[in-house]
Amino acid sequence: MGKDYIRITALSLLLSASGVGGSYLFRKEMYFSLLFIVLIVILVIRIFINDRKSLISDLIRLTDSLRFNDFTLYYKKKNGSRLHNELVDN
Repeated sequence: MGKDYIRITALSLLLSASGVGGSYLFRKEMYFSLLFIVLIVILVIRIFINDRKSLISDLIRLTDSLRFNDFTLYYKKKNGSRLHNELVDN
């Protein structure tokens, strides 16, 4: 199992746990603590968006370079994403 799948699974579990915790805090009327849970949810969603936005941006650059016959495009390997590293290798 790759790092991407582990990261996505961990973030999904954190998101699910935040939802369960948030509903519990809402029922107990602990609104200030609920604000902390909402901030965690926003952070997790932001991480998901940034990861995918980076990959999509690289794919757009690749397709544009192919469309305009520009074969000088160079990608650097990143430590985190397996999908990005596969794009660089191919």
